[in-house]
Amino acid sequence: MNVGPMNFLRVQTLSICTLLMLSVSCAERPSMLKTDQELAANTEIYIGHDEYSVAIADGQQTDLRSGEREDGPTGAEGTPSDGTTGAGAPPKPKPKPKPKPVDVEYILTKAKAISVGLTSDAPQPRVVNDSKAFIPASVTKMMTTASALKILGPQFRFKTVVSFKREGEQAKDIVVVADGDPTAELDGSKVTDGNRFKDIAARLKAMGIKEVSGSLILVPADVRLDRQQIPDGTPMEDLRECYGAFSGAFNFKGNCAVARINSKSAVNWEIPELASFITGQIETEPGQRNSIGVKALLEENRILTGFRVYGTYNAKKPQVISLRLPVPNSAAWFGYSLLDELKSGKTGLRVDGVVVQHALDSASRQRALAAITDPSRERIEIDSIELEKIVDATNKPSDNFLADSLFKAMGSRSQLKNQDVLSAARSVVAGNIQEWVKADGNSGLSAEMSINDGAGLSTKNRMSPRALLSILRQLRREPYFELFRKSLPVAGRDGTLAGRMRGSAADGVVFAKTGTLSGSYQLAGYIASALGDEYVPFVILTDTTVGNKGRVREFQDILVAKIANSVRRRR
Repeated sequence: MNVGPMNFLRVQTLSICTLLMLSVSCAERPSMLKTDQELAANTEIYIGHDEYSVAIADGQQTDLRSGEREDGPTGAEGTPSDGTTGAGAPPKPKPKPKPKPVDVEYILTKAKAISVGLTSDAPQPRVVNDSKAFIPASVTKMMTTASALKILGPQFRFKTVVSFKREGEQAKDIVVVADGDPTAELDGSKVTDGNRFKDIAARLKAMGIKEVSGSLILVPADVRLDRQQIPDGTPMEDLRECYGAFSGAFNFKGNCAVARINSKSAVNWEIPELASFITGQIETEPGQRNSIGVKALLEENRILTGFRVYGTYNAKKPQVISLRLPVPNSAAWFGYSLLDELKSGKTGLRVDGVVVQHALDSASRQRALAAITDPSRERIEIDSIELEKIVDATNKPSDNFLADSLFKAMGSRSQLKNQDVLSAARSVVAGNIQEWVKADGNSGLSAEMSINDGAGLSTKNRMSPRALLSILRQLRREPYFELFRKSLPVAGRDGTLAGRMRGSAADGVVFAKTGTLSGSYQLAGYIASALGDEYVPFVILTDTTVGNKGRVREFQDILVAKIANSVRRRR
């Protein structure tokens, strides 16, 4: 389905390169796309999510992946290691001067552009700014996942219920009730546990069903999950990227879909049912550069309703521009994808005139929920994998979507039914923080922790190093501690720490969560003792500028190695 002109207003537009190079702040920031001049004609440009891929027309492909991307191996003097030489080869670049080693003591005591909060339980610990409030970024996920293990339990599973009326070999008027399960069809994720829709089709067939007819009604287990409320402090630029996708009652593929812009000045989503989430027109003018902007649209109470795509499209050198955007409400995507699976020839099911309906209003929702309780109807229950595995898949790669899902799961299952789901979740996590610091003998420190969202994208989150240290200390006494600790990235081995601290005293013995927002580069976790019978907590929080990111991380790696040395020398 094409989206035609809709009150298009010519505004100052941004080139693709400029759009991606805006000052941004998000957990584990993606890399930058090539400039327009570097792109060949007839390429497809992917914008957003975990990677930017430029598929060249001659079959070659270049992938620019997210995170702290390292350049490929190089030979002597910076030349490519594949041995490219001879006429036409690019001139050898001059070797870059080696950067000066980071002076840890200078950064701790004299650096004006870098503020550090430091504390630990190591022998003779160094304490700096331990009462100062810092933006924790993705370190927030430690509070979310530890709370989920405490409140929901390691064996908790999300549940999707499929109810239908049987008439012989026919399933009529299917009702699907979803409770926010984030694991449905997560391509490439550690939490993927098979094809959810194929499982439903197979279960129907095993029950003797050969035909599906009537309605396919989608009902949220908690209606509050259907409203895509954006936490205060979440940067607007993060809302147009798939790492900023939020969960709902019905989740599918991380709630990230592709919308393509082509030479017909049209915007096309993966499925037509998502068309309402895009407004605006792409002007096509020969000789113009690609100049595309994307703006998230919020209603009152910060409810995400869609996106405005604006700018101009280069028709002289045709390209397909693919925008990977968060889906504000993925119920339609979920429903039609399930219907497509039921209709596919692989299932052996006949599907006759099924209409997908999303029970948004109170009356239709109550009718659907009442139908489920009818003892004459049959049902299928689909469980997610255990929460302990979801926690692992959240912390290791620092997955924002899964963290948001766990946060809302706690809110929707709390007794605070008169609050929106985000407010309820905040209250639950705040209550856990109070319990943890009190149990550690530091009741007053709960005032130094403020959690506004589950993933850490919000700049309204705050925590002091000493408050976080108190919680990390107490978590060691909790029955779920080993599951929590093992979910954290391991220095030099996996997750967001796979490429850091290799070969140092921290390699393989530091279990810690990273945090990355513009100007906030955080690291907190545990160091294993030499005998492996103790885990010593540490916290390093910073407040600086984007330009100091590399310097701060090098400083952290050196400092953590020093702390690890002192911990492992202790007997």
